[in-house]
Order: sequence, then structure tokens, then C-alpha cells
Amino acid sequence: MGFKMEKQIKENSEETSSPGELGRIAERRAPRLRRKSKDLAEEFDKLMAPKLEAVFKSMDTDGSGNLDAEELQAAFAAVGRPSDPETIANAIKSLDTDGDGLISLEEWKAIAWKCAVPS
Repeated sequence: MGFKMEKQIKENSEETSSPGELGRIAERRAPRLRRKSKDLAEEFDKLMAPKLEAVFKSMDTDGSGNLDAEELQAAFAAVGRPSDPETIANAIKSLDTDGDGLISLEEWKAIAWKCAVPS
């Protein structure tokens, strides 16, 4: 859902530079798309935050508030997806938005939002 909203916002942004009516329509649509994306993200967070936090805490075995490579590898194995160190390193690289080499709860929730499938 989040990826879809990002795509719509990006496409609309590209259309704002179009000449004529198409560009004007895109300019008027931009605030609505951003507001809709924000509203959907907030609703998702309200509904899913407790569940996502519980899953995160179950994986955070040392209670640090972050998932390291070892914890992430154990989580992958627990769901039947054992992974090699290279796969885990790539997963951390993809999820770790602040570059500290760890996955925080906020990073965890952000990727969950982007991957959410509307019901």
C-alpha cells in the first residue's frame, strides 16, 4: 500500500511539469495525494502498531530495542526462511534507513507499512 502511494505521488509529481491542463490538474491533486498517504499511514499505524511491536519484541531477544544480524537471522529461521549471512546483510541494508547497521522498531514499522496489502 505504501509503495503504491509513493508511486502515485511520484507519477503525479512528474505530471506537474506537463504543459497545459495536465500540469494544472497534477498540481491540484498533489496535496490530496500527500494527505491521503499520511491518513492511510496513520490508520495503519493505529491498527497494526501493537501487533508489529509484539512481533518485533519477540525477535529482539536481547531487549536492546534494535534487531541485529543474529536476531534477524533467527527470525528468518523461525518463519521457515533460514538465510545465509549475505542475505541477512542485504536485508539489513534494505531496512536500515539510518545506517547504524541495526533495525529499529520504527524502521520495522515503516517497511511493514510499505508492504501492507489493502484488504
